[in-house]
Amino acid sequence: MLAVCDANYNFTYANVGAVGSESDGGIFRRSKFGEKMMTNNLPLPAASLLPNSNISAPYVFVGDEAFPLLPNLLRPYPGDNLTLPQRVFNYRLSRARRIIENSFGILIARWRLLLNTVYLTDENAKWAILCCVCLHNWIRSKQQLRIMYLPPGFVDSEDPASHAILPGSWRRVANHHN
Repeated sequence: MLAVCDANYNFTYANVGAVGSESDGGIFRRSKFGEKMMTNNLPLPAASLLPNSNISAPYVFVGDEAFPLLPNLLRPYPGDNLTLPQRVFNYRLSRARRIIENSFGILIARWRLLLNTVYLTDENAKWAILCCVCLHNWIRSKQQLRIMYLPPGFVDSEDPASHAILPGSWRRVANHHN
């Protein structure tokens, strides 16, 4: 599944049905989302000023090494011999990518159907996964359900003193089934 999410763990795009062995970059390039992004036809908001600044910045997506570098798609600098600014950029980008990692983790931990092999036709499996994505977003939109669905400590957080990443409890649920 190729997916995009917002900063609140809501999926804003999901493409299900790619062959498991196909790379993320290949899935991206073949998707409507990827095609529109690569041809600069994705309807994104205009660049805007950063908070408390006079610097204008475009809206961007973050990806890993599998994705192409595009004007609105950031990816890490490749290689090991990086400058300090490049290493800092890669570190901060990896922190931003934790949002989608947590979104997938929440989805898998809460919809345990996704933890195991699903014995459905490809078409039915696609719809089952999309139903889980829709239910995930719907629950996230309801205040009372959201608290039960995503209790404190369920997603990764940052220790304020050390800035270390504290793994969310969804990881134990997902790892317990592997």
